[in-house]
Amino acid sequence: MGLSFKQKRELQKVVAAKMDELKAGNLSFKEKRVAQKELKDTFEKLSVKIKEKDTGENEKLRELVAGKYNNLKPLEFVGVLKEIVSEIKDVEPIKPPTINYCDANQDKMVKDADAAVMESALRELVNAY
Repeated sequence: MGLSFKQKRELQKVVAAKMDELKAGNLSFKEKRVAQKELKDTFEKLSVKIKEKDTGENEKLRELVAGKYNNLKPLEFVGVLKEIVSEIKDVEPIKPPTINYCDANQDKMVKDADAAVMESALRELVNAY
């Protein structure tokens, strides 16, 4: 669940107002600390929403990150990756779990004839986005 435009705009206004207050330099120590705390809280709200968006919208992506698909054959794994990428329209979240899969299944990939197919498909997938 991401931020709506209205929520994002409200948080931007809070950040701008607090930054202006702090730059003015005419605040008492107590007022300065209150403004800093409000600014910190606003940034935390933004970062929580960003983290929720990364893994909260796609169940298969969460399962990929958790390692559920690490025992699949390379061709099946690539199929899962393709499905996730087509849904989320981004490859960045799948890169670390894919690297983990390749590290864990290196011997299987070398032995399988699917290894060349997987390498080609991964390259095509990454280059597509």
